[in-house]
Amino acid sequence: MSGVQSRSRVSGWLAAALIAALSGVGCRGSGAGPDAGGDAPLFTGGDGSTDHPSMGDHATDHPTGDGGGCMRRDGAPGMPNGQPCGCAADCASNFCIDGFCCNEACGGGCRTCALTGSEGTCVASSAGSDPRAAPDCPVSLASSCGLDGKCDGAGACRKHALGTLCKGGTCEGAAVKGAQVCDGAGHCRPGPTMICAPFSCDPATGDCYKKCTSASQCVDGQACDATGSCGKRMGGFACASNTDCLSGFCANKVCCNVACQGPCVSCALPSREGSCWPLDPGVGWRRYCWTKAHARAWKTPPREIALARLARAEALGISYREYTAALLDTGVHL
Repeated sequence: MSGVQSRSRVSGWLAAALIAALSGVGCRGSGAGPDAGGDAPLFTGGDGSTDHPSMGDHATDHPTGDGGGCMRRDGAPGMPNGQPCGCAADCASNFCIDGFCCNEACGGGCRTCALTGSEGTCVASSAGSDPRAAPDCPVSLASSCGLDGKCDGAGACRKHALGTLCKGGTCEGAAVKGAQVCDGAGHCRPGPTMICAPFSCDPATGDCYKKCTSASQCVDGQACDATGSCGKRMGGFACASNTDCLSGFCANKVCCNVACQGPCVSCALPSREGSCWPLDPGVGWRRYCWTKAHARAWKTPPREIALARLARAEALGISYREYTAALLDTGVHL
């Protein structure tokens, strides 16, 4: 072997050894040792700049990672909950979820550690928000009254809303009779008679026209304007938004006399269409109301209240979560 070839071979070995040594630098997303397969090496360029690799194996720690990799060097203390992070090893809790150090693994598509004001604490995603990933809440047809692709505000996927048409009815003038609507709990139930005016009824679908292209799709005396509207609608008439209604309130897919936003009231009850009215106070109604109240109660309280609860829980020798659960069950501070 010539001297030139020998020096070239030695240089190659040195380069390989240097790369192998550098690959052990950085933080490990799983919190395990270098053989765990979760390394995120930190490479340093000649100008002192750094290049953080993508999340790779850290995806389970950081479900919506920004691809920035770990944010601290080995040996640095883990960051507290609520601080931005790039991998699990950035955090004292060893949980980097939705871009923040989190108090727990926070699994499920409709739970998050990044809710504004509650960063670092796993809570239910806001009602109507998108799930962490679309497959977490797959969209089903309205005819099934199943999932609508959004979160319900209580940590689960939302079903098609109360009043959503699931089976068309029969046109009788400017009204639809015999239609069925979703009950908000996944069932298709007989619905109220729907007044379509100022639109007319579409016999092909058994539903009210939502947009018009000609005056024939409006009731007599109403014209179809350039926006596809037959005009504002009266109380009890089908609607899609507040701007459709003379009252300015569209609730449960009908024009309503008030906003009617409570979880246990509806503006689409049979014979009361257009008036906000309490739902039937049966077992299902009470369970639904309790679920909504429970979800609101679990939202992060003001800091002073949270600290007072934590101090009391520690004095009793139980966890904060156990203390809060007891408070919700009994309504009494321990």
